[in-house]
Amino acid sequence: NLEVTDRQKSLQQLNCLGFDSKRDKNSLVIKEIVDEDGEPILSKNRATVDHLTITIEDPRSRDVGKYLCHRDVPHGTGSGQAELIYEILVDYKSAESLQAVV
Repeated sequence: NLEVTDRQKSLQQLNCLGFDSKRDKNSLVIKEIVDEDGEPILSKNRATVDHLTITIEDPRSRDVGKYLCHRDVPHGTGSGQAELIYEILVDYKSAESLQAVV
């Protein structure tokens, strides 16, 4: 889990979230690799990347319809998305309060 931000502290116990996924087939990605001397270097490559954007959809919230967060899905779709969504719910202390997904 990521370090809790002030925004996460103010946006907790959410009960309705929107999820939108997208696959970019030619995204620029930067990876840290280790050269033959053991030194880390940054390598630019093109790769397929799955993204997940989450919005606040709780009609009682003053933030309804606003962006909550964006994450890259590390293991594509399906179970990788499910694991990431659960991590986001935990980060925003909403795993128990979530009632709907749109």
